[in-house]
Amino acid sequence: STTVPTVTTAGSYTVSIRASKAGYAPKEITKTVTVDPTGNTLTLSATTGTVKYPTAGTFTVTKNVSGGALSVTSSNENVATATISGTTVTITPKVLTSDGQKVTITVKSAATTNYKEATATYTATVNRGTIELSATPYTGTYDGQAHDSLTINSKSPSDVTVKYALGDGEFTAE
Repeated sequence: STTVPTVTTAGSYTVSIRASKAGYAPKEITKTVTVDPTGNTLTLSATTGTVKYPTAGTFTVTKNVSGGALSVTSSNENVATATISGTTVTITPKVLTSDGQKVTITVKSAATTNYKEATATYTATVNRGTIELSATPYTGTYDGQAHDSLTINSKSPSDVTVKYALGDGEFTAE
């Protein structure tokens, strides 16, 4: 062809060139054309957040220029795990003994023909769940009868362990 070939994807290509003219010896050369993949942009709907046991948190991948396959990892699976479905990342908190533990969730977009691999991070603060407890104390005039000192009105979660101590009494160890 007399038209210079074009390349539309990253890769290495061999192009041969031949020049000719009457009265001249033809000349042929070969050149290797290299088109490197470009950078990739990976954008998340948020880069920080808080999750509270036992409720999972989510964020989404809003931009993945390369269209490469997405994967996700957690920096500490003892604090929280991470999974991805489509473009939604789910952070599942673990049972903890203290609040405010941090975990870094890394989202990776695989390299494709035209784009390099890309990563983006999300920092999650993981807190323990909250117990709700409501009780009404007994009030009444002494009548010589035994009465429960209080009545539990509500507790959440419903299966929490409730222990009692009277006066300066101590609770037994959990």
